[in-house]
Amino acid sequence: MISRDSDLTPVLSTLIATAKARGLTQNSLAHMAHIAPETLSRMKNRGNADFSAVAALAKAVGLKIALVPDEDRQELIRQRRLVEFEPLTYDD
Repeated sequence: MISRDSDLTPVLSTLIATAKARGLTQNSLAHMAHIAPETLSRMKNRGNADFSAVAALAKAVGLKIALVPDEDRQELIRQRRLVEFEPLTYDD
C-alpha cells in the first residue's frame, strides 16, 4: 500500500494529466486500468493506493513504474550517516 506519507499525489496527477493529454477521461482511465472510477477517486482523495493499481493506471496511459537511484540517500549510506537501530532484545 502506498500511503500519503510517500506523497502519491504527484504520481496520480501525472497519470491523470497524461491520460487527459491522450484524450481520456478519469472514468475511461479507471476502466482501462480495470479499476472502478470510485476507486480512482478514493485514491486521489485519500492519497493512498495499492502498488498494483498505480502500475495498472500507468500501463493504461503507456507509462511504467521505475525505480531510480536516490543519489543523496546513497551518499548517506556510503558515509554511514543513516540512523542505526540497536537490535531488539526480548526478556523471557
